[in-house]
Amino acid sequence: MSINLNNGIKGRTDGAAVTAGYVGESKISESSFANLNSDRGYQNAVTISLEPGVWSLSGYVKFRANGASPANECTTRNVNSVTTSAGLAPTGEDSIIPFAPQVINLSAADTVGVQGAMHFSSGTPQVAGYILAVRIA
Repeated sequence: MSINLNNGIKGRTDGAAVTAGYVGESKISESSFANLNSDRGYQNAVTISLEPGVWSLSGYVKFRANGASPANECTTRNVNSVTTSAGLAPTGEDSIIPFAPQVINLSAADTVGVQGAMHFSSGTPQVAGYILAVRIA
């Protein structure tokens, strides 16, 4: 059985039908590694552009030591500056930290994302990320 998302249930926001999209549609965004420019300084790990509607977001932030001397922790936060998860800094291999799943209600198209920060004493560590967004209403 195949599912045709073009004939699905229209997504809704604020009690009015949205102009595009269907419940169950998904979008994915994945970023390449970018340098973290300052110790404990948050930087966008990955962003995704979404249309109006209610979306469930999940994914992860990936940290790479890249020759840096990480001190002890990595943290992630959403674009509203709410810390969503924390973990140990990478020592030789990449460290992947899932961020806490979130549900967001967008009344207008917007770009949302997750940021990462690492405590390090030298070098240039890197951050990347992945977001899966599924329209739930």
